[in-house]
Amino acid sequence: MTSVEWVTLTILLIGVIAGVWKYEQLPQDAQYLTYFFILTFILEVNADYYMSVFRRNNLFLYHTFIPFQYIPLALFLRENIWSKTIKKWIVWSVFLVLITAAIFSGFVQSLKEMPFYSLILTRILLLSWALLYLKQLINSKETEMLSSIPAFWVASGILIYFRHPSRCSLQF
Repeated sequence: MTSVEWVTLTILLIGVIAGVWKYEQLPQDAQYLTYFFILTFILEVNADYYMSVFRRNNLFLYHTFIPFQYIPLALFLRENIWSKTIKKWIVWSVFLVLITAAIFSGFVQSLKEMPFYSLILTRILLLSWALLYLKQLINSKETEMLSSIPAFWVASGILIYFRHPSRCSLQF
């Protein structure tokens, strides 16, 4: 494993430990982030283990985990968006992602390829929900310091993380 992988796993492990330790005290939206950290940590550990021990393609793991990584992030944003219509869209998007990921993995892409179609779909949806949340925050009449709003940081983090085309897996 490279030093970058060690740093990534360490950061994820900190998120897992903090989330599990304080789980009962966390608001519902933060509990979803704990699930995201746990799923991502499991994925990355298994992917690294599979590559280092078996020296074989581990991309089949991403076909399984990508839709399940989308779910907690989408539900986190759902908890912070006020519009009932958008909340319904987010719930329906979870089903859409699960169904399309199964179709893409089963019929369109090989399990030995990176699941680009699922990645693109989940990235577009997450970017949409994050932008809708930030729009809601901008249009809000309430004045609150942005530094005290955790959802602002998560939505901003999604935008920053996907700022580069390679993060959206748009290169072919």
